Amino acid sequence: MLIFKWYLIFMFNKFKFNKIFNKQVLIILLDKVIGQGKVLFNRFAHKAVGQAKVLFSRLANRQPEEIVPEGMLGVSVNNGIVALAHVVVRSLQDISVKSFGLFTMELVSLDEPNEDQKSVQNIIGKYIKDQNLQRVECCYVLSGSQYVLSLIEASVTNDNKAKEKAILWGVKDYINYSIDDAILDSFEVPIVRTQDGVKLAYAVAMRAKVSEEIGNLINFAGAHLKYIDINELCLRNIMALYANMENGCLLLKLSEENNTILLVKNNALLISRNTKLDVKKLDGFDPNNNVADEKFSVAENLVLELQRSVDYGNSIFREVHFNAIYISPCNINLDLFIPWAKEQLGMSINRINLMEKIKFNQNISLQEQADCLLAIGAALRSIGKIHNVSAN
Repeated sequence: MLIFKWYLIFMFNKFKFNKIFNKQVLIILLDKVIGQGKVLFNRFAHKAVGQAKVLFSRLANRQPEEIVPEGMLGVSVNNGIVALAHVVVRSLQDISVKSFGLFTMELVSLDEPNEDQKSVQNIIGKYIKDQNLQRVECCYVLSGSQYVLSLIEASVTNDNKAKEKAILWGVKDYINYSIDDAILDSFEVPIVRTQDGVKLAYAVAMRAKVSEEIGNLINFAGAHLKYIDINELCLRNIMALYANMENGCLLLKLSEENNTILLVKNNALLISRNTKLDVKKLDGFDPNNNVADEKFSVAENLVLELQRSVDYGNSIFREVHFNAIYISPCNINLDLFIPWAKEQLGMSINRINLMEKIKFNQNISLQEQADCLLAIGAALRSIGKIHNVSAN
């Protein structure tokens, strides 16, 4: 600033401006100009330094962004087995099970809070920690005793109260608690009933207390509970990997407690039926050697239930042709039952092996597939979006 000041005085003298202006006056004016320049510069510098300090402070104190793992964690607790599966779905041809876990419990029940629930929480929490799945989105599958599913006539209006009333009437006779304590939901069947063109829907009810307990269980374990789903829709997701979407087909899930038969088309659930048969007796069934024993009786009854399911489906949805049956993974020898049942029903019958459609991080046996089936189906929830059908 001082050099600039004396340079101006030198130029003033050089051009003889002192004859017109008083040199001392000019110096005073220059001092004021330079003084204001200093003030302006100081203000700017102070402001810039202040902004830099704020920016640096924000950068220094900024917490690292939380990384949410890709995919979804499916969780099911059934028959004393806690099953977990971390699945990533990129397309129907690119599905990976990044990890899965099966843990056996002596007693597991989420119907009432007890030590078993704490034990389940510890199992899930340890699995999440070991697999680095903190905050992963989770879909929990209800056990069959935790919800009610009922086929109803869908409300034709957009009135939420009318829809809720229809759902209520569909489930009220099947629950043993106050309807005020229930959480109600529904999903539509995309094909109308043939005889009268009425739209159908499935009503679902669960106890609010159970929902709260599951939320606490999953969130305290370290995951993020995104959805609570039901068995039928999780099995529907599995079916979407195998079935011809343009034709109706059946899924047969064999288990010790209850056998499920689903009729699906275009990735949508049409009919759900349950039957109690001791399917363990089908193991090693031989139609030539077991004509007069219990194995043959169980085989005949199972084929009869499959035929009834097809007939029931055809009576409601006459335009749907059910032409194939898929049997979910199970540790039962059905080598001779399947060709015999094909002859009885006149339909193709196929066994599902998940390793044909899904990439696993390790080999998984048919028994492990059976135990992990619902957890994997839950984690495949986005499969409905791939088919452009609501995942419900």
